[in-house]
Amino acid sequence: MDFEKFKPHIKELIAYYYQMPEKGAGGYLHIFLDDGNIDFGSLNFCKNECEEHGDTFGYFLCDVLSEFTEKELEDMYEDNWWGMMS
Repeated sequence: MDFEKFKPHIKELIAYYYQMPEKGAGGYLHIFLDDGNIDFGSLNFCKNECEEHGDTFGYFLCDVLSEFTEKELEDMYEDNWWGMMS
């Protein structure tokens, strides 16, 4: 998969995750998506939480996000790619 082509779609995937029941505050990815802890240690923590709680979409989202560099993730966060900040 060419992740360069996939990048524009990440905002929609994250927005969908926020719309899922009990995921309005970022669900099991809260520390990564809402709190801005944009590092692979935090992402791995979130992935483990998703696995432990059966959150398959959150787990998928962690897999997708792990394909980006930390710099790309930080830039997406700062550029409001998450779409959750006002």
